[in-house]
Amino acid sequence: MKRLLVRFLVLTLCMVHCTLCTYAAATPDWFSATWRTTHYPSSAYFTGYAIHRRILESKADALRKAEEAARVEAAATIRVKIANETNYTTSESSLNSKLSTLNLSDEEFSSKTTSVVELDLSGMQVVSYMDGRQAHAFAFLAKEDLRRQLS
Repeated sequence: MKRLLVRFLVLTLCMVHCTLCTYAAATPDWFSATWRTTHYPSSAYFTGYAIHRRILESKADALRKAEEAARVEAAATIRVKIANETNYTTSESSLNSKLSTLNLSDEEFSSKTTSVVELDLSGMQVVSYMDGRQAHAFAFLAKEDLRRQLS
C-alpha cells in the first residue's frame, strides 16, 4: 500500500512540475501577428517574421536559421530607387544631285541603368522563440534609424 501511495505522489509531483514548466515558458507577446502590427507598424518599421521547423539540427541552429530568414524578410521590404538614363538622338541629312535627292537619317539609342545597393542594417534587432519543434523569429528596424544611418 505504501509503495502505491509513493508512486502516486511521485507521479502527481511530476505532473505538477510539467504543468508549471509549461506555464513558465509562456509565449512572448510578439508571437501574435496582431501584436506585431500594432506595436511595429509598417509606416514606422521594416519587419520580418519567419518560422523554421526543426528536424535534425540543434535548437540553436534552428533559431539561427529562423533569425536569418526573418532578417532577409525585413531587408526585402526596403525599397531602393534605381536611376535610369536614356538617350535617343536622330540626325537627318540630304544629298542633292542633278537626278534626285537622297535623304539620309541616322538614329542612335543608348540606355544606362545603374543599381548598387549595400546597406548596413546593424540597427536591426531580432528576437526568437522555440515553440516545440518550431523556431520563430521576429526582426525589426525603425525606418528613422535607417534614415539616420544613411545621412
